[in-house]
Amino acid sequence: MKLCQIPAVLLAALILSGCSDSYEAAEPGPVEDGGMEEAAVLFEETDFSGGKTVTRFQTSDSRYWSGNGYTLWTVWGDELPFTDRTVKLNKPKGYEGAGYGLVICQGARFFEGREEKTMLTVMINNNGQYALGKVIGSRYESMQGWTNSSFIREGPGAPNTITVRSNGDGFVLLINDHAIRTFSDGAEPRHSGGRNGYIVVIAPSDNNTQGGVDVYFTETK
Repeated sequence: MKLCQIPAVLLAALILSGCSDSYEAAEPGPVEDGGMEEAAVLFEETDFSGGKTVTRFQTSDSRYWSGNGYTLWTVWGDELPFTDRTVKLNKPKGYEGAGYGLVICQGARFFEGREEKTMLTVMINNNGQYALGKVIGSRYESMQGWTNSSFIREGPGAPNTITVRSNGDGFVLLINDHAIRTFSDGAEPRHSGGRNGYIVVIAPSDNNTQGGVDVYFTETK
């Protein structure tokens, strides 16, 4: 697994679609454009009923369009031990190969003698694939490249439910109630708690997508 600048590898890993087996995106090297930032203002709670919160991510802002794409995320709440989390999500608008999904265990940790903001990411796309990653400061470590799953519903607006549970040593990933795999970050800094959030990747081709990028997240908080 390789560590590198987020604007390069995170966007390549999350945007590119793989083949039927696990696909690990090649490292594209340093880039001038692209970027990643926390953007809570773009993740708006649109409804709260029955104990569930619906959050909508929507943007057609041209400042996020670039030849290398852009990654936007948000987190909330206190840093707490991670137990489990279930989120229903769908993406009716935007490039089908671009990732969107969950941030878990985000927080400040000491790594190589300095404090860094770190987190884990669990993504799907509208091509029926999932990917796992770990962010350390401004670097991204691919834990699982884009991998096809027959349990992921494909196409614009298709609803999918992601569940992540702690199993003591790491995490269990379920998609639409089907166990997909177990995983852990393996190396320092290790993650067992923190803040939760969402993440959305805007692909270079979204510049030509009418209506921008639109993603919905529903979960019990």
